[in-house]
Amino acid sequence: MGTGTSSELVVVEDRIDQPDEVVLRRQVDGLSRALDVVGSTRPLTLVLLGPRPTDRTMRFLTRTCRVLCVSPQSGKGMTSVLHDSLSALLPLALPFPESTAQNPIKQVELEFIRTGEPDPWITEVLAAAEFGMDEVTATLKAWVEDGIHQEVRD
Repeated sequence: MGTGTSSELVVVEDRIDQPDEVVLRRQVDGLSRALDVVGSTRPLTLVLLGPRPTDRTMRFLTRTCRVLCVSPQSGKGMTSVLHDSLSALLPLALPFPESTAQNPIKQVELEFIRTGEPDPWITEVLAAAEFGMDEVTATLKAWVEDGIHQEVRD
């Protein structure tokens, strides 16, 4: 299984038909050893369908792979139960930052308007920020140079 650049190896074990934990441990141990022999670095995930194994077996399994247990349930919500249980295997769908974040410059301007009279210095920096970092740098440099020239005149 894998999407895009994912190389995860997922093994599904149906414990409803084969509940023997000794067989399960041997199968997982054999697969893990085979992957070690060939030098695989792929992460291994074991999905267990059916009753949850004993704590001893879970400790053994989690030494070599990630284990997800999916218990059988009947009823209307079976699809959602399976989706919820297996969602840990799916890649996250993150929204683009532009779609969720508001314009931070506009937020600062609105905050200054809300709190009273905006400072002309801040207004000038915010206006420069609309054009990027270089413009802000040029604005700040101009302030410093103006301040130095002012002190020389005084």
